[in-house]
Amino acid sequence: MEPVPLLDCAARPRSPATTSSLDRGLPRRDKGRRYPADPPTVSKIIDVMRATGERPNGIRLRAVIVVL
Repeated sequence: MEPVPLLDCAARPRSPATTSSLDRGLPRRDKGRRYPADPPTVSKIIDVMRATGERPNGIRLRAVIVVL
């Protein structure tokens, strides 16, 4: 008995790479890797603080940025 080919919604054959069983049993490719965060530069932080304005909400937002 021949295996039934997988078809997409347009009745075209699907690649085996699109099935979840292709990598079954293999470790993830990115296992154990850590991707460090890209912190904003000081100039970007200052630009955001300047854009907050002088109203009470802007002053409060600048305080939160300083604490963070």
